[in-house]
Amino acid sequence: MVNFKDDVTANEIMYRLTEINKSIATTPSKRLNKPGWDDIFNQQSFKCQITNGSLLFIGDSIVAGLSRYKSIWKRYFEKKNAINCGIGGDQTQHVLWRASKMILPKNINHIVVHCGSNNLQHSSPEDIASAIILIGVTLTERCSNVKVLITGILPRGYQWTNLRSKIHKTNYFIKMFTARYDNLFFLENLQNWTLENGNLNRSYFYKDFIHLIEKGNENFAQSIDKMLSSSPFNSPIAKTESNSKSLSPSLSAHIISSISATSSSSSTTS
Repeated sequence: MVNFKDDVTANEIMYRLTEINKSIATTPSKRLNKPGWDDIFNQQSFKCQITNGSLLFIGDSIVAGLSRYKSIWKRYFEKKNAINCGIGGDQTQHVLWRASKMILPKNINHIVVHCGSNNLQHSSPEDIASAIILIGVTLTERCSNVKVLITGILPRGYQWTNLRSKIHKTNYFIKMFTARYDNLFFLENLQNWTLENGNLNRSYFYKDFIHLIEKGNENFAQSIDKMLSSSPFNSPIAKTESNSKSLSPSLSAHIISSISATSSSSSTTS
């Protein structure tokens, strides 16, 4: 866990985390263009308050869709009394705001985060990755014993495009950074989402080549469940220098500088 030297509120945490990076993706904000968004947030927060759950999902429509098929949700996550806090269309800044404001279940152990796809048109891979890491850090600041699984952005679009390249680079940044923290984990989405020729596997996606049909949901749920059942998620969080550094001058600056360094050394691999 990244520890502060003094007691701070969630609002102060968010201020410190975003004081350097002022991009839209990393600036927590409510979603004003979706009618009923506040109501959905309040309902989900209330459910977290009254549910004795150990597993929480937070993110966009890919997360929301995990509970669309009840048999899949029951098979993989119901035993953990999991709570789904996905909201379709949410971008990283909206998930970041919710992560800082929502009520977390008292017995929460694991949190799964998936978002960033809705930022691809307007934000850089660096900003998207930084925002997703900030979400993970915010959650671990609020609950010291929680382990956060950050899933890579799923491929979208039938054929390889610049957008797919952007997803690849964003996931690369997320993977490199989560490796530095004992309570942040990365789930690399390599589960046959694409074919050998690079085209999207039609058997997993709706015709929009973004959202998952039942088979795709099962594939995603299975990979998450496998990761949550692995030894890293069932062992105590080690107290190391990497997860005990204070935010001085800010964790956001540390994240950005780390990603920038990674970016300059990875231009040939992305």
